[in-house]
Amino acid sequence: MTPEMDAAQLAATRWYGLHAGEHLARDCDRMVDRCTAHLLELLPIARSAAQSVATTALAEIESTKVAGFIDIDRSNGQMVVLRNTEAGTWHLITLPELFGLVDQRQQSSAAG
Repeated sequence: MTPEMDAAQLAATRWYGLHAGEHLARDCDRMVDRCTAHLLELLPIARSAAQSVATTALAEIESTKVAGFIDIDRSNGQMVVLRNTEAGTWHLITLPELFGLVDQRQQSSAAG
């Protein structure tokens, strides 16, 4: 990673620490958009780089809240396999289920 991207990653992590509470409905898309805008104001980086850093930083922060990971080797374009390292289990989530979760999240954000 370049020094510029390191600085962007640190700035994004700090931004989420300060502003995540403003998104009580957990509107991740809106949080990433706001963090991207902050990075663009703060640093001389391209929009695509700022959005990538904002997305990655949020994913890293959120991933620390669970004991598990996405099993990339068993996942593909139609399904995601989640591994729960604490329970020693795995879970299959299909593409329609994932889009259903996204729809629910968007409806919750619109209602809140």
